[in-house]
Amino acid sequence: QMVVLAHGVPRCAGAGVSCSVTSHRRTAGPGGPRLRPPGRACVRACVAFSFTSAPAAPSTMAARLDAADKALSRKIFELQLPWLAELALTVPGQWCGMPLSALSLFPLLVAAVTTRNAVLAYSAGAVAASLAVVWFTLLIRRGVREGTDKLVGSPLGLIVAPFVTLGYLAAQGSEQALAAGSFVCTCYLVLQLAVAVIKWATLRRRPLHCPKLRLEHVRRYVQLARDCEHVGVGLGRYESFPSGDAASGALFGRVLCMLCSDVSGSVLPVASATALSAAFGRMYFHAHHFGDCFVGLALGCVVPQVLNSALAWQQFEWWHMAAANTIYMCAQIVARSRTAMPGLGLTIAERENRTRGTQ
Repeated sequence: QMVVLAHGVPRCAGAGVSCSVTSHRRTAGPGGPRLRPPGRACVRACVAFSFTSAPAAPSTMAARLDAADKALSRKIFELQLPWLAELALTVPGQWCGMPLSALSLFPLLVAAVTTRNAVLAYSAGAVAASLAVVWFTLLIRRGVREGTDKLVGSPLGLIVAPFVTLGYLAAQGSEQALAAGSFVCTCYLVLQLAVAVIKWATLRRRPLHCPKLRLEHVRRYVQLARDCEHVGVGLGRYESFPSGDAASGALFGRVLCMLCSDVSGSVLPVASATALSAAFGRMYFHAHHFGDCFVGLALGCVVPQVLNSALAWQQFEWWHMAAANTIYMCAQIVARSRTAMPGLGLTIAERENRTRGTQ
């Protein structure tokens, strides 16, 4: 049994000895006063206390960075746009990270720009128009929770979309288009795996669920962060750092500049606008802080560069995407399992304990 003294030093109940390892007792010896190390009972009690006590509060530096990040993000959190602008902002704020669009529309766009293929450009336009019709119809008629949230979490995004897209690119008979599409899909899946691992390790609260921010009073016509199951309900509330959507927006912009280096001057404004609008949308809808989006943008620029250095993008094939997809889905299954390693697959109560004492 353990009790804690007023000054925070644990003591064994009934033993009557202090268990602070750093508080040594002075005893007299031949050479004068000397420090006597604590006994075994003290060490055992201190070790037991360290494993059974509540999680420690964050370090001063981490707390200062967190407070500065929240202060920097507050102006965007409290910004209010017209409802039509909010509807438009849901596209970069959600489509970049949504597997259904990220693994179908964006590979087609990159392949079309890389190969200068008009057929692929028209196909990408048709996919974008179809997604827009379905997206806004569900969003306006059924809302976020019952409409678009089902589209975001649809298994079609990971299981069907990439294989159909790469199959269509292969049917065009262009090896360059297939390599570009495979490279985009592989980069996206590797990036999302890295983002997911960091999220599970840091367990940072999303802005909407930070008690000290008190964003419930800020009006939003589209309750994206509140109603999305993977953002505002359950375990998703603690997956703020880093932003996967901002990372994906930066990824597609970086890939466009890499694969279209001869026309990078005309592609750069579009790539920058995609990445920045995705980051702004995630902050505006209270899904991420500024620091989350900043780190996400950095990851989105680094991952394609690293993969291209390891293997030139012209050498990517469909099985690279399939391997990355399998690893990513297995990681998601393991993370949701109750028998997962520490830090993964935590319940809401366990995450509350892990984040106790943080902002």
